[in-house]
Amino acid sequence: MAQTPRQREAEALAWLQKTFLFAGWAAEDLGVVSRISRVRTVTERQVLFEKDEPCGWMHLLLEGSVQMFRVQADGREVALHEVKGEGLVACAALFAGGIYPAGGRVVSPSARILEVKSKPFLDLLASRPDLSRRLIASLAGRITALVDRIESHSTGSALTRVAKWIVDLPRLAGQGSVVMITGTKKSAASALAMTPETFSRSLQRLQAEGAVRVDGRRIHVLNVKDLLRLAQT
Repeated sequence: MAQTPRQREAEALAWLQKTFLFAGWAAEDLGVVSRISRVRTVTERQVLFEKDEPCGWMHLLLEGSVQMFRVQADGREVALHEVKGEGLVACAALFAGGIYPAGGRVVSPSARILEVKSKPFLDLLASRPDLSRRLIASLAGRITALVDRIESHSTGSALTRVAKWIVDLPRLAGQGSVVMITGTKKSAASALAMTPETFSRSLQRLQAEGAVRVDGRRIHVLNVKDLLRLAQT
């Protein structure tokens, strides 16, 4: 059954209250944003937007993974990067030029996305400098947290880095102990500053110690306590 406008607004408001981007916003201001927002559940491989398409919405990923990609002149598709868990998707298009610099598609089994209409949102920020400052503060805090995470993933032993990486991966909906490798193992190894062979050996060791079970792209966390201990060493 389709949602009524009031139900859509209530769902958007509930998510707005929980997202990092709108931390510290007053209830009445969140109410304004909820009226120009919607929450969508999108299935795997569905394209959210194409390169050079006008940016009609700001996309805030709530759950799942979205891959940014470009198609070369010869028809080859090049994957650029992935947004996983909670994060902004192609937000530069909103604030700089209004055109998506690349395409975006869902690469997890499904994804939940909060979408805010671009023009009324930008108009709101232009009329309320205090909200613009709050938004900048939230983005700055997010960048700091991401830098800290990157540093934690590039220091320590290979086993520790892989354990931290698994701990940080988003859990599959309804399967709290299962995480999904949404990209390739090669790209995961590159992000952790190690070779694919070292990455595979570390996964094998975690599996041998009973902390995880690897099943293709799925990683079943069997012993959370041991995994957290390894991630913190």
